[in-house]
Amino acid sequence: MSNTFFKNYQISDKIIHIEDPLGAFVTLLLGREKALLFDTTFGIGDLKSHVADITDLPLVVVNSHGHVDHSCGNYQFDEVFIHEADIPMAAQHNSRQSRQSTVDQAKDKGLLPENFEVEAYLQQSAGNLKPVAEGYCFDLGGVRLETVHVPGHTPGSMGLLDRENRVFLAGDAANPFVWLFLPESLKISDYLKTLNKMEGLDFDSFIISHAPAPLPKSRIGQFIHCASNIDVAKSRIFDIPFLPDVKPLVYAEGGKDFNDPDFCAVVYSPEKLG
Repeated sequence: MSNTFFKNYQISDKIIHIEDPLGAFVTLLLGREKALLFDTTFGIGDLKSHVADITDLPLVVVNSHGHVDHSCGNYQFDEVFIHEADIPMAAQHNSRQSRQSTVDQAKDKGLLPENFEVEAYLQQSAGNLKPVAEGYCFDLGGVRLETVHVPGHTPGSMGLLDRENRVFLAGDAANPFVWLFLPESLKISDYLKTLNKMEGLDFDSFIISHAPAPLPKSRIGQFIHCASNIDVAKSRIFDIPFLPDVKPLVYAEGGKDFNDPDFCAVVYSPEKLG
């Protein structure tokens, strides 16, 4: 399974972006002494074995935040670092009900691996979570990753800054189609504070959890402009197939669709404005 379920994108000699076919990416960073895995995706594929096929270095695992597509593979690893503010949500997103929804989606897409032990998967938890605060550095040997609190999408969203290689791992904290309508999402003003914080950091490109290639830092300025100019009159309802009862609005600027390099949008609910 490890050789076929996931797909690798070689960002650099030290960074491998790994695609889960269910719709998320995790990032593997290689140092001389340790490796670090940023997120664990849905937990359907054998991510642990896939990573072991790439490196035999001791592995540190970090969650960017607690959502189902970032933390449901935690059970495959001994311990996982996460910001304290997202620990309760990680438990909620690792519930039996949440996992059953993932299994159903995998079945619908024909992506449930043969002989996958569904009941064992449904019984798993968010794993052995270890709280970590902003400013902590993971030293991999030649690669140092500094934790940065980037709230907005969730209260405990966390990024990793590699100052030496001038790259930032952002998770879902800032991206061309950010979701700020969820109950746990903060207000647009909080998201803007995070964007301005990111713009002040020293990096050239950033890696997100739902695209294969890094984005240039200049995109942060576009995200700021979009979030600063949300117009309800120019927004439209955004339908989400797996959340049929939720009807957020989406405000978009730039290109015509997500694949356009100038496209950026905020999916929000009116109570998040301000």
